[in-house]
Amino acid sequence: MNLFKTNKNFVAMLLVILLSACNKTKSLEESYKTDTLNVNTEFITEKNINLNHIQQIPVNTLVLKYSPLTDSTFILGKGDGVISEFRIGLRNIFTEKEIENRDILIREVTWSSNKDENLTIWYEKKQDQWVLVDHFIWHKDALF
Repeated sequence: MNLFKTNKNFVAMLLVILLSACNKTKSLEESYKTDTLNVNTEFITEKNINLNHIQQIPVNTLVLKYSPLTDSTFILGKGDGVISEFRIGLRNIFTEKEIENRDILIREVTWSSNKDENLTIWYEKKQDQWVLVDHFIWHKDALF
């Protein structure tokens, strides 16, 4: 009987510790969430630029003012536009049927966001304009 009570207390303590650790992890994850996106050190000096501000600036202006690491254009789901792990978020933007039609023109631009991270923004060509559809901040050492 005493052994059962000891085990019961141990399990209860373990459960409290695990729940406490889960809450700490959740609060850490929430503290990392931000609407602020820094697109290279020049943006940082002008104040942090949030996604709404980036949406207001045409991509061609951004590319001219802040040299990107990469800038490519492709048809989504075809050839160079295959949806890899890196582009998986685009599946939340476009339906499978839209992707299968292979008529979505995407421009993928990546900037150095800071010393550790890059920022990639995907634009869709709509009525002769590039419209921001998604973005992804990723660690420079990440392999896709």
